[in-house]
Amino acid sequence: MRREFAFALVTLTTSILAAQQPAPPEAADVSSAASVSNAIAYYDGPGITAPELIPLNLTDAATEPCEKRDGVVKLSAVVDSQGIPVDTFFLIPLGSDLDRMALRIASLDRFKPGTHSGSPAAVVISDEIKLQTCLVSVRNDADKNIFVVQLRSVPDQKIALQSPPKGTTVLNFIDTQVQTNADQPVKAFKPGPGITPPVVVHHADAEFSDFASRNRIGGVCIVSLTVDAHGMPQDLHVEKSAEPSLDQNALRAISQYRFKPAMKDGIPFAARISVEVDFRSYN
Repeated sequence: MRREFAFALVTLTTSILAAQQPAPPEAADVSSAASVSNAIAYYDGPGITAPELIPLNLTDAATEPCEKRDGVVKLSAVVDSQGIPVDTFFLIPLGSDLDRMALRIASLDRFKPGTHSGSPAAVVISDEIKLQTCLVSVRNDADKNIFVVQLRSVPDQKIALQSPPKGTTVLNFIDTQVQTNADQPVKAFKPGPGITPPVVVHHADAEFSDFASRNRIGGVCIVSLTVDAHGMPQDLHVEKSAEPSLDQNALRAISQYRFKPAMKDGIPFAARISVEVDFRSYN
């Protein structure tokens, strides 16, 4: 069985526009998981078999000369008993738009389910996705030049069962995905029983601006953001300003952060956090 992989579905608009100031990153083009009912997923162990990926079929690929953007992203996911991946987040991200491409591909993946003692079951996998893409310039509906990322070939994916954490053989997970309401506010992260905070798995350094360096300006910039259920930073806002050009550099850096999302009883959820960027003041 082969699936048609619609090229338009994996063309992603980047934030590389004519202006050099960064915009807050757009949401990844995948549905966010919301808790409807919980189920059990199995880690690697006796009687557990891995799911089999149904290969993608790329019907249209970038073939013209272009600026190549290649890389490998590694994700964690639960493949449920119907062969659908849920609860996807980063194990090894790149900190670029290829991360969004990987999430989009993972959301389209379908599998022959894994098994537990011979019966279809949800299992915890790692998904290493090798991407070969092009960065090409196109005109948008507003007749402006933008850059888009396009696949050059079918992604090469390596699927493996994840080894269990110490003392663990199963994992609770969300067995139904629903589209979250974009207008629904995300609650600030608060610790509690069974709740863990977002953890940075990739970060980018915020640099001094030329203006701040010339004028010997420093300070602390505090940025609030939502870490979504996939570990992507969304809805960035400056809560405390250091200086406008430094604030922009802080936003640019934090937009490249990737996280293991906040967890409640092993289930990822979106949480609002703040990040402090310290641009050390000159003496």
